Amino acid sequence: MPYSYSHQAGGCGVQGNSHGTFVQAQGQYWRPLRPVMRRLFGLLSQIFSAHCLPLGEAISYGWPMACSGSLFEKSLMRALLTLLACLPFTLAALTQAETFKVGVELQPYLPYSNVQDGQYLGYGRDLLDAFAAHQGHEFIYQPLPVRRLLSDFLNDRVDFKYPDNPRWNADQKKGYALHYSQAAAPAIDGVLVKPEFLGQGSARLHRLGTQRGFTPWPYLDEIKAGKILLIQANQIDSLLAMAMNDRIDGVCLNPQVIQHQFYNSAEKSLVFDPKLPYQDDHYFLSSIRHPEVVKQFDAFLSSQAELVQMLKDRHGISDPLSGQ
Repeated sequence: MPYSYSHQAGGCGVQGNSHGTFVQAQGQYWRPLRPVMRRLFGLLSQIFSAHCLPLGEAISYGWPMACSGSLFEKSLMRALLTLLACLPFTLAALTQAETFKVGVELQPYLPYSNVQDGQYLGYGRDLLDAFAAHQGHEFIYQPLPVRRLLSDFLNDRVDFKYPDNPRWNADQKKGYALHYSQAAAPAIDGVLVKPEFLGQGSARLHRLGTQRGFTPWPYLDEIKAGKILLIQANQIDSLLAMAMNDRIDGVCLNPQVIQHQFYNSAEKSLVFDPKLPYQDDHYFLSSIRHPEVVKQFDAFLSSQAELVQMLKDRHGISDPLSGQ
């Protein structure tokens, strides 16, 4: 219900002028504060009406020009306390929608991500845009090379990093309080070979290719021991060409990325070999300074599970082991 004060002769709700002299004295006392209090009442009442009342209701705090004594003070304090009690919720609502900079990888990695003409594309873009629209945030995407992305993230030049994973660059992340979201997408890093080599085991893997900046975790010990030679390239299509020409024995990457590279290609594709060691993992959203937004993202992934699955289906993202 609207809440207002009315000016009546003789005081607040008092007929006649029996308190006229006292009212005049109190009026002189409060008169210097009236301009400030009018503005404060107006501002607070607008905020209260916008955020603390049901839709369609409004509140009007009139200035009690002839209120007197303790009755006026009590009325004033009651109004102020009511409005001030609402301020924490109002301020939370006002600061809920913000603009953030998201650091993303500057490399073709479809269907997960891509950067074309400076624009971030792929499943990651659609997922984060859907979350931002749902929450009322604005995301500005900053594509960066993999190594620089990590440096900029740790040095607060971007607010979020996507994708991320607690295992990636764990040594460099020591000493930083990172906050990771729930899994945003399934990701398997495994070895893809020519079809004729499928199921022949890891004994034939002497030269393993991967994209520069990536770590083939299941084969790290063999690489350090010199049993496997790691060959890196900037472009995925260069790795595929080396594998098809037998210059490397396999490519350690995400199978869905390789499948996307071969999509509509007349060239025979590589195939994922599940009998070779692989890493069954996920991609996450991470932040150092904004754990509250990471929690909002978690809530979005849970409450909008159907939308998230629809985005995965649209981009052809599934678990190669289960097909889900």
